[in-house]
Amino acid sequence: MEEITDDAFTQLLSVFSDWYDQHGWISMLKVLYRGLLKNNYELNKATNVMDLMNLLIASGDLHSTYLSLLYDTINITEQYGLEREMKDILPVFPNVKDVMISKFTPHRQKVMKLGMVLIDEDIKKISGLYNKPVKEYADTWSLIMDLEHNRIICEGNMEAFIEKLNTLKLQQAVEVFKEGINLIAILYQCNNW
Repeated sequence: MEEITDDAFTQLLSVFSDWYDQHGWISMLKVLYRGLLKNNYELNKATNVMDLMNLLIASGDLHSTYLSLLYDTINITEQYGLEREMKDILPVFPNVKDVMISKFTPHRQKVMKLGMVLIDEDIKKISGLYNKPVKEYADTWSLIMDLEHNRIICEGNMEAFIEKLNTLKLQQAVEVFKEGINLIAILYQCNNW
C-alpha cells in the first residue's frame, strides 16, 4: 500500500478506535496486542483504544506506511463492517479477508478464537477451577488476561490448560487449540521469512 498522509492516518485510527470503543472491546484488543506490547503495566493501564494505538505506534508496530496491524485486527476480531468505514477514508484500503495475517502468532490467534467461543457458563466453570472463591469476570477477555498473567495460558505450555478444558467438558474451547495447528504455523512461518 502506498504511503498515506498523516491526516488520513489519524482519521483511520480515529474511526478504528471509535469502532472498538463503541462496542466495548478494549479488553479484547488488550488480549490481542499482549504479544506485541511487552509492557503489561502500560497495556493494562490503557482506558481506550486510542491509548493502545499510541502504544503500538511507539513500539513501531503501527505506522502510516505499515497498516497490516489494522488489517490483521479486523480479520482476527471479524469486524468486517469496520472495513467499509475505513474504505470511506482511504479508498485503497484492502479487502482484509484477502490479506494474510502476519502480525500475530498462531498461539495468539488461537487465544483470540478461545475468547470468541466461550460463553458466560464457560467463564464461570473456568474461574471456579482456578479461583477460590469463584471470581466474577466482566467478560471472557478479562478472564483470558487473568489466565495469561498467571501463566495458565502460556505459549508453548498449553497441554495442562487444554486438559482442564477437556475435564470441564468445554469441547468448543478444546477444539480451538486442536484445529488447523499445522496450517496456521506454516502460514505464519511463510509470512515471516
